[in-house]
Amino acid sequence: MNAREAAQAVAAALLHTAQNQADPSLAARLLAQTLGALPPELQQGLIAALGGIPPAGQTLDALWACWAETRQPALAALLSELARPAAQPTRLAVLSALFLGQTSGLPQNAALVEALLAACTDPDNRIAAAAAHLLQHLSAPAAQEEVCRWVMEHDDPQARQAALAAGYAPHSAPERALFFLLSGQWQRYETLDFDTRLLETVYAAGSESLRQQIASLARQRGWGGFVQAVSSGRARRRLGSLDEFEWEAVLVILGRERRWADLWKLSQSAPPAWSARLLRSLQEAGWLPADPDERRSYLELASMAADCLEQGKPGGKLVRSQAVLYGHTRQITALLCLKHDHLAATASADQTVRLWDLETGKLVKTLSGHTDFVFCLAQPPAQPPMGDWLASGSADKTVRLWSLPDGAPLGVLGGHSGRVSYLAASPGQIISGDEHSLYLWNSADLSLNQALRGQVDGLNALEIYPHGTSPLLVSGDSARSTRLWNLPGGELRRSLLTPIVGWAVSPSRGLLASASSYSAVQLWKLPEGDLLRSLPGRANTTLLTFSPNGRWLACADQTNVLLWDLDNPGAPQTLPGSGLTSALTFSPDSRLLAAGTQGRTVGLWELPETGAPQHLRTLEGYTTPVRQLAFTPNGQRLVCTDDLSLHIWTVDDLKALLNTPTIQAALGRLEKLRSDPERTPNQRAWLGFALALAHWQRRFDIELHDPAAQPSIPIGEFDIDIEV
Repeated sequence: MNAREAAQAVAAALLHTAQNQADPSLAARLLAQTLGALPPELQQGLIAALGGIPPAGQTLDALWACWAETRQPALAALLSELARPAAQPTRLAVLSALFLGQTSGLPQNAALVEALLAACTDPDNRIAAAAAHLLQHLSAPAAQEEVCRWVMEHDDPQARQAALAAGYAPHSAPERALFFLLSGQWQRYETLDFDTRLLETVYAAGSESLRQQIASLARQRGWGGFVQAVSSGRARRRLGSLDEFEWEAVLVILGRERRWADLWKLSQSAPPAWSARLLRSLQEAGWLPADPDERRSYLELASMAADCLEQGKPGGKLVRSQAVLYGHTRQITALLCLKHDHLAATASADQTVRLWDLETGKLVKTLSGHTDFVFCLAQPPAQPPMGDWLASGSADKTVRLWSLPDGAPLGVLGGHSGRVSYLAASPGQIISGDEHSLYLWNSADLSLNQALRGQVDGLNALEIYPHGTSPLLVSGDSARSTRLWNLPGGELRRSLLTPIVGWAVSPSRGLLASASSYSAVQLWKLPEGDLLRSLPGRANTTLLTFSPNGRWLACADQTNVLLWDLDNPGAPQTLPGSGLTSALTFSPDSRLLAAGTQGRTVGLWELPETGAPQHLRTLEGYTTPVRQLAFTPNGQRLVCTDDLSLHIWTVDDLKALLNTPTIQAALGRLEKLRSDPERTPNQRAWLGFALALAHWQRRFDIELHDPAAQPSIPIGEFDIDIEV
């Protein structure tokens, strides 16, 4: 037996004996470690023994560990023949897979990224190159974000090189902007954080090392905006003032620093939409409060939060009946929700104008003075220099002005030869129209600027289009003529020769939409009056309206409503109604469309940012056809009239409500919303969570009786004040 055979026999015996030991890999590890000290023939014997018993599990990992420590060529050759990488630990598994070129099965997670970054500096250039290549070709988003995290938190040069080469970037906007900043991608950073708002938040809330890193980059670049950004931040921020960017940044920073108790404290007073996310972060971290009673409440809230997040983002308008008001003795002819959000004005055939308080549901004042039917109302869109006012037009051939909000009479405008059926108002001017004439008045001294007699034939529409210092007056008449007039002088600018039965103006986009009998709806450019295009589809209507943002155009078409999305050209969507449509209006935020019908209902549709309009609710309870519809300027109420009554509906924006600290929201309001049978499962889940959060705050918000003692959570150099 030669030396090689003797060494093989001894090694095989040791390996066989070790199978019954507590650590069967121990013998393999000891034998592998002796390789470097043996003559070549003995080395060959040990290698033959190690290769003769197929190593697995701990034995194989032990051989790879020896190779990683010693880099013995003979052991490397043996492991190459076995062609199986180590299983654990992760760093050794990755290193062995890189050595063998078997990286396709590696799980792409945070541990892989850390191991690859370490392997990038391996003395074996082949391994280092393979690690760098894999870092730049990660397909899992979580692994890509982990590379970016090493750039942001550790300023790792290998991670920066890989991220820049591969174009990695974090998903959340705050982290993405911070990554662009710290990786020197200045143009991309400035595009995302052009007002340096994010930098202000991150710099104030970040750790000392992060602030130093940002400051160092600013010095190197000579970036003057850095000084303004970090010096303009407030030392304290209240929960209600944090926007989505800032909440994201705070969540990232507290989670990164593992400040779970602060996250729990913050979640108890945060808006429900953010409280749910904070609680999810705590659950994912496996954190629990120390106090048993507190732990039970935490687990209950965390479970409800998980249910809410599984249901999807909170959204949707919530509409509920508030009151029905009576007072007029004859048909209501006009409705106007005033700039004072809680006031509305109505005109009636009973010769009066009435002011209503929409909060209390009470009549504020009856404005008397007209001697015949009152047909129309107008209020200037902005506060005039001499004070706010309301104008009313009547069949008694006069226009009366009333001060607001007290309703005191200001004056009477006469001279019309027929009933005043239409009014339009700007801060400095009032335009009134009878069947054949337009009168232009100076609202400051009530003097007549211009009388355009015989210029219209059966006036049926009047509207001011604000256009800088040269506004336009748009008029329509029964001869199907639409005219554009220059203001303030009243010079005729253009007549649209196409027969028109109805039209609407969009100030936000400078458009006029017109409809003719069973024809395509046409779009005209204002102030020029040039025809732009015809919309697909046909309509037969006199009733059209634009959404305030100009994106949507709605028109009544018998019992249906046609809705065009002007941002996405195509055929209109048909919204089925319950009777001939008698009134149309959009909410101020352009997210709701209301359609009143002669079938004594109001249909409501919600208009999402993407996707098709969703039928929200049908409002009932009217005794006669719905005549007028109007939202208050703040969008919190919808007022509808039938012949003799006003129906007030409260409109709650669930998304806005759940982004407000719950401590500021009345429990009664939340309970009323949740008890409404019209609520969806998503809405019920979020309202239930908000209620539970509010009850928790009420129960445990005890020791905050001193108004001077504002509780806060310190984050770096800035504190988040807890709302009480």
